[in-house]
Amino acid sequence: MIVVAIIGLLAALAVPSYRMYVVRAHVSEGLYFVSAYKVQLAEQIMLTGRIPDDAGDPANVDYYETGGSGVVRRVRWSRQRAALEVWYGSDAGSELNGAILWLIPHLGADGGVAWTCRGHPDADFYMNPAYLPSTCRG
Repeated sequence: MIVVAIIGLLAALAVPSYRMYVVRAHVSEGLYFVSAYKVQLAEQIMLTGRIPDDAGDPANVDYYETGGSGVVRRVRWSRQRAALEVWYGSDAGSELNGAILWLIPHLGADGGVAWTCRGHPDADFYMNPAYLPSTCRG
């Protein structure tokens, strides 16, 4: 009976840890998926010498969109937020379905582009900061 209790206790501790691991893997998959679009946008920024966020630029540019399924269901540039948005879909699990990760470009003095990332703060698109990779949490 003691062995069964110990196994139950270990299982109770392992399942939430494993679930967190899976969710973080989906977030990382989204970051990997969007890397090609980051390069495309960075090239545009370096060619023009500015981030496309003024009124003369297109409001939103969709690079990729599905019908809502998949780990990543949408990637778009949001002029209003001056950020590349990664929208997570139903295949990312209930923790991430509908969540948005922002990748924000910063133009350096040398003309290079650096990126910061953060989760959307609004309740409808909220991404728990615990799910973000360590490079986004700092």
